[in-house]
Amino acid sequence: MKILFSPVADAGAEAALHACCCNVQPELVYLYLPAGTGLAEPLYDALSSEYSVRVFERNAIAQNPAEDVLLADMSSVLTEIRRSNPEAEIYLDTTAGTEEMQNAMIDLITATGLNLLPALSAEAGLSGEAPADTPFDAPSDAPADADIPMNTDAEAPADAPEEAAGMPENPEEPDAPAVVLPEEGEPPAAEPEAANAVSAADVEKLLAEQTETVTASVTASVTKALTAQQLSALIDAYDYSGALNLARSAGDAVPPQLSALLEAVVQRSRGRFMEAQQACRACGQAALMPDASLTAEYCLTLSLYLKRQDYTGFLRALPPVLIELLIAAIRTKFSMDITQYMIFGSRKWDHSKLVMGQMAGKFKESYTYHQKPKPGNLGVFVTTANLSNLIENLVVPRKDAQMMLDTLKLRLDIEEKTRALASFTLRGATAQDIQAACGHTPEELLQMILNYARNYTDISLSDEYLRSYQTINEALKAML
Repeated sequence: MKILFSPVADAGAEAALHACCCNVQPELVYLYLPAGTGLAEPLYDALSSEYSVRVFERNAIAQNPAEDVLLADMSSVLTEIRRSNPEAEIYLDTTAGTEEMQNAMIDLITATGLNLLPALSAEAGLSGEAPADTPFDAPSDAPADADIPMNTDAEAPADAPEEAAGMPENPEEPDAPAVVLPEEGEPPAAEPEAANAVSAADVEKLLAEQTETVTASVTASVTKALTAQQLSALIDAYDYSGALNLARSAGDAVPPQLSALLEAVVQRSRGRFMEAQQACRACGQAALMPDASLTAEYCLTLSLYLKRQDYTGFLRALPPVLIELLIAAIRTKFSMDITQYMIFGSRKWDHSKLVMGQMAGKFKESYTYHQKPKPGNLGVFVTTANLSNLIENLVVPRKDAQMMLDTLKLRLDIEEKTRALASFTLRGATAQDIQAACGHTPEELLQMILNYARNYTDISLSDEYLRSYQTINEALKAML
């Protein structure tokens, strides 16, 4: 099966298309053209009576794209055609379309493994044979004594002897080839065959060198374009680990500063905030990760779970941030550093410090909001129930009633109602599972956390800061 792939750039392509089709004789013709030109329907009508025609109208090439964009788009189209027709002969009309289209198709022929062929023109002279009506093929059956002047620019004098006029001495003998002697002092002209003689080995070597150079250049260009396209898709999906692995395997096709920044972002997305900030500074991108609290960075990590639709990971990451929010609220609203009663560097109670600070009873004085269930005695680890009960015993009942209600809602809706999904099942959770359990979408739960942080804590969460990962994505794609 023969397939012809021909790009179209203007309305005058019909005649050239017919000529190319006559030469190739394809069973199937693919037309590749920018979207919105109005050329598809008339060309389809003109060719469909003789050939099976399919049209690719591409939005990506509608606005005079660069050659690398054309190359990547054509490569994806032709890859799909080859996948659908693995045994077909696919011819590319390398004389059609714009100059950028022609260059891109030549690159695809020489530097890809799609086994593409050029659709050669049927014009005279391409076969290497002289046309039949040239003087070199004309039979020399003119009479030997015919009156044909040998030089029309200067005639022989009338009184010159017959030999001077260039006529043979014996007209009955066949014409001898005329020998023109060089003038005195003029070097003898080299014979054409000797002057232009080049061995076949030299020609083959030169062609091999040129092919190798062009192929290497085109391969690098194609690889760079396709790698950039794949990296952009991974970055848009917030798959920084996948993008980093691809960048490392791409070698020179990816700028080193891109890999360095990707390493920093991978560290940040994994919760290694200090290392990520140092890496950003080392690669000259400190502005992409400004100083922020660990809780603020953790909120950004929660947003990544939602962007990747990893709802199970999102649920299991919620309890630590709730504890930090309540600790920050106690510090901000009541000027109390509750961490002084914990074992240093952990979230475990130091009961000796609680007794010495006369804090043990502060968790049991009032149960107005904590009737069902009542918080028990303090255990080893700090819990949100401990902290919310402490807040109840610290608030002024009427003045801080809203804070108390928001604290309980934060605990109950985000932690208690989703506990079975997060901690007591081996199955992954979906967005629908979360909404069924607590009455809120995952995005609404994250917004509750952000609102609580802004209303009752000193944690800074500006809109610009919350867009940090989108800003990083823009910076990464600008390096491609």
